[in-house]
Amino acid sequence: MSKRLLTALTTLSILCSPQIHALSEFEQFKQQHLSEAKQYKAEQTDEFKAYVKANKQAFKQYKAELATVWGKDVTISGKTNWVTHTEDLTTRQEVDFKKEEIRITMIADKNISNDQINKDIEKQLALLSETSVDAAQKADPISQRVAEIVKNQNLKPNLPPLTEPDLKPVITLTENPAGSTQAKEEIRTIIQTAKIIKKPAPKPIITQPIISQPTATKPASKPTAKDKQRIVVTIPMPKVAVSSKAGRYKTPVKNSSEKWKIDSALVLAVIHTESSFNPMARSHIPAYGLMQIVPRSAGQDASALIYGNSKMLSSHYLYTPNKNINVGTAYLHILDKRYLRKIKNPESRLYCTIAAYNTGAGNVARAFTGKTSVTKAASKINAMTPFQVYNHLLRNLPHNETKDYLKRVASRYEAYKKQSI
Repeated sequence: MSKRLLTALTTLSILCSPQIHALSEFEQFKQQHLSEAKQYKAEQTDEFKAYVKANKQAFKQYKAELATVWGKDVTISGKTNWVTHTEDLTTRQEVDFKKEEIRITMIADKNISNDQINKDIEKQLALLSETSVDAAQKADPISQRVAEIVKNQNLKPNLPPLTEPDLKPVITLTENPAGSTQAKEEIRTIIQTAKIIKKPAPKPIITQPIISQPTATKPASKPTAKDKQRIVVTIPMPKVAVSSKAGRYKTPVKNSSEKWKIDSALVLAVIHTESSFNPMARSHIPAYGLMQIVPRSAGQDASALIYGNSKMLSSHYLYTPNKNINVGTAYLHILDKRYLRKIKNPESRLYCTIAAYNTGAGNVARAFTGKTSVTKAASKINAMTPFQVYNHLLRNLPHNETKDYLKRVASRYEAYKKQSI
């Protein structure tokens, strides 16, 4: 047998061996796995984009509906205020968690009596005191619209399991159970602190009919008449409401802090700064709940850590305080223990983590090197004292909002550290 023929037969034998065949199958499996992972990521990206688009559409729809009654005086829930409307949209209840006051605005007849005004105020305060977080979630008009839009588009988001309903009130107004005789007396006492102002009725803005109106709210049948007035009632939050803001979340904060190895004082400082302890906080981004979780960024990263893969975090999920706190604390863990882990000094890393929660780790790195590489930034940060790091961030962070955010959270962090959590 010639040497060339022997070499050819040996090569053929190797190619036909079980090991090579198995290797080929493994490569096929690997390619298929990578392809499926790529497709999953693309689907997730599409779902997030569709979700953000649905939120923008829902915002636009609801604001247009309110404008048919309130004109330019449209107010909806934000980061630090929770706003609800009566079914006919002519009465607005607003709880301002930052200013610590309640505002009730009514469009009423000009000849309405003071007794009737007091009865209406008492009724609205009673409704506020009896509304649980779960009930507020279900009644939220924008969330209802988003759900309707998502359903109509046949989107199938990878949602995490729903939690048990949170039956605690959004705001605690009385020391006694809502609806009790004692609570009613307390509400009447609260009304005595009210400041009442009468203004001209708003001029409604008539828009094109809204295509989708899945909520239970019904716009007023007619534009506001000339014989109407706007009555604005401002009531300072009772002491029980102010003192319970942080205390009511002590247990979930403690549990999540221990689980993700994050200082509970930092979690409370972030909640205070993000939402002023408003469980129904929302921004147009969209971001939801106590720690203002953005489903596309923090929510995506944190859900991957919590559940093993990225999931779409719905508004219903993120409005639930326990879930929101767990997701927000998990994201702080990711920032502190993963993205910024190469920053050696814990205090320096703390300042960078606070800034990154607001603007992202890449922008924090950019403040030190002009580039988004955290590894390169860490080398420079590690050569600085924590005091120098803090002041450098205040001078060089790309957005004034983040500079202010860092100052507020850092200050509140020190204050909460002195408290017993």
